Amino acid sequence: MNAVLRLSLFAVLALLPACGQGSGYVYAGATVTVPASEASLFVVATDGNGYAIEGVSVEVLNVWHEWSGDRVSPSSRFSGLLTDRHGEAFFSPVALARMRAGFLLDEYGNAVISSDPFEDEASLRVRVSAGSLGYVEVDVDVDQLHSAAYLEVEF
Repeated sequence: MNAVLRLSLFAVLALLPACGQGSGYVYAGATVTVPASEASLFVVATDGNGYAIEGVSVEVLNVWHEWSGDRVSPSSRFSGLLTDRHGEAFFSPVALARMRAGFLLDEYGNAVISSDPFEDEASLRVRVSAGSLGYVEVDVDVDQLHSAAYLEVEF
């Protein structure tokens, strides 16, 4: 009976790293799993006086991922939004996943940033366009600790 218990415990411990979406780190003899962080992008468009501009086009042009080393262009129509009456556009983890721009996905289909220290960065190239006011292209970086990116553009 004791041998069966040991064998079962060994099998469970061998499969433990395959569980979850995170990287394992050894701390004081125990393996600690750090979960991946959900990625998101919040953009605010304002005029020179700080007032919101409604209807500004915000589009993710491409995303560079450290985990793959690739720059991926979104392959779906979900890559752009218009700002609302508050001048805001929000790309949630679900929206970033739906645009198919190379993000890792968690078990719920949300775009995530890996917790692996060698795979935990991404850079989103974003175009913010306000018609006759012009446009700007900006690279917005996200990583494990700063996965909720914020961008404010003043026209």
